[in-house]
Amino acid sequence: MKEDLSQGCIFTGQSVGSNDIPSLGCLAQVIVSVINWAFVFLGAVTLLMLLWGAIRFVTSGGDPKAVQGAQKTITYAIVGIIVVLGAYVIVSVITTALGLPNPLQNFRLYQP
Repeated sequence: MKEDLSQGCIFTGQSVGSNDIPSLGCLAQVIVSVINWAFVFLGAVTLLMLLWGAIRFVTSGGDPKAVQGAQKTITYAIVGIIVVLGAYVIVSVITTALGLPNPLQNFRLYQP
């Protein structure tokens, strides 16, 4: 039987009565939220680095040092996204093994 980890937490958007005491499940909910936003932030940084590398590559003007620098920026951005995806897989495996909610399972960037 799975327990609702967000029960009694003020982060769920539900009203909390005066007799409700936050439980340890609130900590799990906070950690999952931080992980969700960290993945969004790291994805945005990777996209920006790829764009920056592409701009540097296009504006290099054939200079071998500038082209090499742009290629390194793009390579590091790709390695970064691979590391982030690997971290997501590791976090998913650990949270599943511990019975915590899976990060990004119900994630929405915009919630109406």
